[in-house]
Amino acid sequence: MNPAAIDLFRLFTEVGAVPGEDFSWDLARQSYHLNERCFTLLQAAYPDMAWDEVFADAEPDNSAAVEDLHKTLGLPFIDRLAARMALRLPELPDPQAAGYIQVIFGGVTAATGVDLYPFVVEQLGMAGHVRLEWLLRQEELVVPDDTWLFDLMEAAGAPQTEFSFQAGEVWLDEAGLTRLSQIWQGDYVVGQE
Repeated sequence: MNPAAIDLFRLFTEVGAVPGEDFSWDLARQSYHLNERCFTLLQAAYPDMAWDEVFADAEPDNSAAVEDLHKTLGLPFIDRLAARMALRLPELPDPQAAGYIQVIFGGVTAATGVDLYPFVVEQLGMAGHVRLEWLLRQEELVVPDDTWLFDLMEAAGAPQTEFSFQAGEVWLDEAGLTRLSQIWQGDYVVGQE
């Protein structure tokens, strides 16, 4: 056990929790499992501590939303989009990359409830992950033409008949608008054919 795990063990036992009954250590996942009694004992011993925040999931469980979305679309949209984003990001200068990420992340989360971040990180190497973190903190951003919309529609399996580029603008037919509303929500003007 690492020093942090030993400190937690001491903390739990000092408040009266019983090892093996109220908490346990999962070696494989490097995590503790606490029951309600242990949590209540911690809250009583340290009432000023925001224990709900301390023990909150680090990443939301997207699995049900992802499964539903994939079933609705008939393809692994999130996986396809994350892969497309990982390929596209190195091509874009920083201000455009920051805009690209923020438009897609915000719109997909708003429409689907799925946090794309862990899926994109999984596709990136260490340098790509570091750049992603930096890009997410940028205030200067430029939405890169309609590249983001093209990537969204392609990842969603839209045929070329549902969207097209005309005179520098993206045009969507009714099926394209329906598909877009399933995967993205936000403020952006698109033409309808």
